[in-house]
Amino acid sequence: VRITAQLVKTADGYHLWSQTYDRELADIFAIQSEIADAIAAALKIRLTAQQKLAATQVPPTSNLDAYEAYLLGRFELNRRGERTQASIPYFEKAVALDPDFAVAWADLALVQALLHNTQPRNEWPALRIKARASLDRALSIDADRPEVLAAAGYVVWFEGDEERALDLIERSL
Repeated sequence: VRITAQLVKTADGYHLWSQTYDRELADIFAIQSEIADAIAAALKIRLTAQQKLAATQVPPTSNLDAYEAYLLGRFELNRRGERTQASIPYFEKAVALDPDFAVAWADLALVQALLHNTQPRNEWPALRIKARASLDRALSIDADRPEVLAAAGYVVWFEGDEERALDLIERSL
């Protein structure tokens, strides 16, 4: 894969820095980290210890096929409306390929809860059960990951506990 990164000053369009990376697509997260480090060095950014820790966060999965399915699911989820349901097969594929993919489980739970907006009220109990099962799986894998906490906040709100939902959302932030 070839990746070209450029830094351009937006005020005047002045080209500050450019670098091309030719890499084997074995570990996209390692490539991402390498490029981020190079850009930070080019900008001479001095990161705090907390920022460095955040920048080295463990990738959500090491399975590239699972990650690709997850990204396709996020694409559909972000379109909302009728497309929300179209994200489910992608998230299900992601967790089938990597059963420990907490963020994919969390987004599957989120979609299952969001569907109450488009489904008849008599289907809500079944949606709650599915959303809770997916959320519990995500929480069992990584209960402190921000994406998992945010999804938990929404599912808990869907279950009717607004106070706990707000707490989970605040923790995710």
